[in-house]
Amino acid sequence: LIMVKLTSDLIADSPQLLNVIRERELCLQNSRIHRIENLGTTMDTFETLNFSNNDIVKLENFPLLFRLQTLYMANNRISSIDTHFGTALPYLKTLVLTDNCIAELGELEPLSKLQRLEYLCLIGNPVTRVAHYRDFVIYKIPQVRVLDYRRVRLKERESANAFFTSSDGEEFMKNSVKKATISMALAVDESMTDTTKEVEDSMESNRTAEQIEMIKEAIENATSLEELEELKETLARNEVPNGKEKSDDVEEMEL
Repeated sequence: LIMVKLTSDLIADSPQLLNVIRERELCLQNSRIHRIENLGTTMDTFETLNFSNNDIVKLENFPLLFRLQTLYMANNRISSIDTHFGTALPYLKTLVLTDNCIAELGELEPLSKLQRLEYLCLIGNPVTRVAHYRDFVIYKIPQVRVLDYRRVRLKERESANAFFTSSDGEEFMKNSVKKATISMALAVDESMTDTTKEVEDSMESNRTAEQIEMIKEAIENATSLEELEELKETLARNEVPNGKEKSDDVEEMEL
């Protein structure tokens, strides 16, 4: 399988157009791109980015883009979303993630930081078959108006809020984040194929049995969503927590 690096030259040579809704669009679909990078070279000049039909495995590495309103990521291999994804795209209104590999509700947590997101599609992801999927998205992203091409109704909002503010809902939410954190801890980042990949893979995928046990222990000992989110960020930095720490604070140490 040939994977293509998203270089500044590829960005410059890709088609640019004014689409049907009169947004400036950069067309990067069908390019065999495996990792998002170098988007700073766009100088924040596009309202729409189209990455459909590539081999991207993670939503990450977006610079701060104030203009971007629409992002097409359909038909990739995305299974996780960087914790800072939402803060990098403050004006994103439409996100299409059709036919990807997101499997856990907790993996959708970073989308809650997209404060202007109104249109979201996750059809074709395993996560859509998880219990309370639609309620979870509506609760975490309350401004969403259309989810999977279905308008969000007032009754759905009320039902989602009622469930996730109950004790059962809070426990369900905590377990969802735990599952996503475990998934992140054991995942191998397939998007890196250069020299950096060799270094980072040795840190991510070659964890010792002891380190994996420390991660699992830290996850089990977490008592709040905030602690679990901090743990996810620790793992995203290729660090492991000190699972033997008895205090409430999760201590971190570098590999």
